[in-house]
Amino acid sequence: MSVRRRWSMVALAALWLGLAWPGPAAAAGPKSPPPPIAGTAAILEDLTTGQVLYAKNPNLRLAPASITKIMTALVALRYGPPLGQEIQVPSAAYRVPGSTVYLVPGQRMTFGDLLYGLILRSGNDAAVAIAILTAGSVSRFVAMMNRTCQELGCTGTTFVNPDGLPAAGHLVTAHDMALITRAAMSWPVFRKIAATRRFLFPGYPHQVVLVNEDQMLWRFPGAIGVKIGWTTPAGETIVSVARRGGITLVAVVLHSIYRRLWADPTALLNWGFQNFHQVPLVRQGEVVGSALVGGRQVAMAAQRSFSWLVPNGQAVGPVSAHLTVRPHGAGYLTMAVGGQAVGEVPVAPAAADTVSPGWRWPLSVALLAVVGSWVFWPRRHRRWRRRRRLKASDGGELMG
Repeated sequence: MSVRRRWSMVALAALWLGLAWPGPAAAAGPKSPPPPIAGTAAILEDLTTGQVLYAKNPNLRLAPASITKIMTALVALRYGPPLGQEIQVPSAAYRVPGSTVYLVPGQRMTFGDLLYGLILRSGNDAAVAIAILTAGSVSRFVAMMNRTCQELGCTGTTFVNPDGLPAAGHLVTAHDMALITRAAMSWPVFRKIAATRRFLFPGYPHQVVLVNEDQMLWRFPGAIGVKIGWTTPAGETIVSVARRGGITLVAVVLHSIYRRLWADPTALLNWGFQNFHQVPLVRQGEVVGSALVGGRQVAMAAQRSFSWLVPNGQAVGPVSAHLTVRPHGAGYLTMAVGGQAVGEVPVAPAAADTVSPGWRWPLSVALLAVVGSWVFWPRRHRRWRRRRRLKASDGGELMG
């Protein structure tokens, strides 16, 4: 075998090993301290995993104002009529105080139109109409909001209305609002609405153009929503989501002041993007283990990717994973960083031709051994083998 071909095999082996064991992600530099935030409470999280990057009084209960409507939209998407269904505006939605889209009783539009009026213009009348059309009454809709809070794991949030107008006991925490936003943003239609800058709304008697009140869509590169609010007891509140370089962050700021309404989330998001890098812990389709399914050992593959954010200049902590597979073959991989569980990834039987991870190491070692035997075999042994072949070709006696 020629020297060129032997080194080609070395490169092939190196490629195999590189695919089998990815190296550490590059870091841009040391992490800087977080920026000062004027809001009484704030949090910055990875939208995908819920990893907390920054927190200031995250469990302090405060009035939310109109960011309440993120939960209103989530409940409407879960339990309300189809978005394309035509509805009639209920009379109870007429002349609701505060910000409105000027609904008129009996006015016809689609249920989806109401959601645009709810998020872009922060219509309190749209919130009441959505509540009645979804649950039959505002009180029953509010009960659905609070039940959904419990399902999501919220511990400090209680809703009293669907619009965020001041009311005794209507309180949220920054941590819970991040949870609610993660759930809402998992709906593609909600992401579409939240990212819409202008919408032609079927007002009465004429159509009107609604302009999204969230100026982060214009001010912050990568912003994709979500909502602002203000009341006297709540002060300025904002939930902002942005995406850069494959990382999506959510910033929540409660009880702030107007001159910091856009500055606080901007500072938090910039700090997050500039000071953390993403390390993939598992990739979609990657074989993560094997399990006994249907009486035979089956390789299990991750059904989606999972990454963790690490401060620049630092490596990801000790990573471990625990595979749980049910008898029918479905299951999940629990990921842990530094001994703390950070998320779960669904798993399913891999394709039939996928190599189980238990075979990767011996196959890699065998491959390197074969390549090494050709590349690093002592030259004198190769010369000896050539002399034997020449004698055989000349009819000479082969010595044992």
